[in-house]
Parts: sequence; structure tokens; C-alpha cells
Amino acid sequence: MDQVKIGGFLRELRKEKQLTQEQLAEQLSVTARTVSRWENGNNMPDLSILVELSEFYGVDIREIIDGERMQTEMNEDMKETLSKVADYTDAEKAKLIKDLRLNVIFSCIALLVLYIMLGFNLTERYDLNEHALWVTLVGLIASGGAVVNLMQIHGSMNKHRMKKLRSVLIPVCMAVLAFCVILVMVLITGVLN
Repeated sequence: MDQVKIGGFLRELRKEKQLTQEQLAEQLSVTARTVSRWENGNNMPDLSILVELSEFYGVDIREIIDGERMQTEMNEDMKETLSKVADYTDAEKAKLIKDLRLNVIFSCIALLVLYIMLGFNLTERYDLNEHALWVTLVGLIASGGAVVNLMQIHGSMNKHRMKKLRSVLIPVCMAVLAFCVILVMVLITGVLN
């Protein structure tokens, strides 16, 4: 912290209000000498006084501590650049969501075809029994990963929203995955016998 810079800023704020050091001191219940020490950078106001000063002058405490006003106005070039970046980010996000939706749909269709094949004993005819379990597991994991990624990108798994739900969601997903694996194993075992 640059006390001299802070002091100069406090002096500038006081002069904007068209007050003398004595008038400000009276307002804050301190001596004029104390105000003078603050403005010369010899001393710093207490935290409680800083809060009072920020309210009195209508500035943020950070501005007082930094010794300067925060820039609230953006120049036009900066606004235009930020707008372009936001548009680009939205376009990229939309593309990712579209790709992930296609992946989820493809994974679900592949699993559905596999289950139909298992149900009609087509795996025996085409000698796919040996690989059916592994194909199913990979398909389930890929589908689950794609769904989680889609939820993350879409914002459904926001930290604040999902903090409590995450502790329930993960065990439920694992239970569903385990159930599917057991179901596939039973189907494969039934098909093999």
C-alpha cells in the first residue's frame, strides 16, 4: 500500500466535496491534525474510519486502499472485443453440445442394436457372444461419459447447483451401471446356454 498515494486520493475526495480538513474531522469525530496526517501519507485511517470514509465519499474501500478510482467505463474497442469473444464462446459451446448430443444418440443406438441382437440370439449366429460384454461395457462407459460432459457444458452440473446433488448422482449412476453390467452378463450367460 502506498500511503502517500492513498493520502493524495483522500485529499482529492475531500476537495471534491468542498470540505476543509476541519469540517471533515468534525464529520468523522477526529482531529484536523489526524486528517492532515492521512492526507500527507504519514498515517492510515483505522478500518472503521475507512468504512465511514467510503460511505461518506460514495466510493469503494478498495478504491481508497488502491489510492485511485476504479475504471468503470470501458472504451469501445474493449467492449467490441469482449462481445466478439462472448459470441465466439457461445458458438463453440453450441458446437460442442451438438457433437455431444450426436455421440450420446449414437451410443444409445449402438447399445440398443446390441441388446436387440442379444434378445434375438443373433450373437450366436454371428459368433459375437465372446465380445458382447466388452462392447456393452465400453458403450455404457462412453454413453455415461458423454452424458456427463453434455451436462457440464450445458451448465447442469454447475458447482453451486450440483454440490449437494453430486453426492447422490454419482452413486445412483454407479448403481445403474452395475445393474446394466449384471443384466448384460445374465443375457450373455442365457444366450450361451
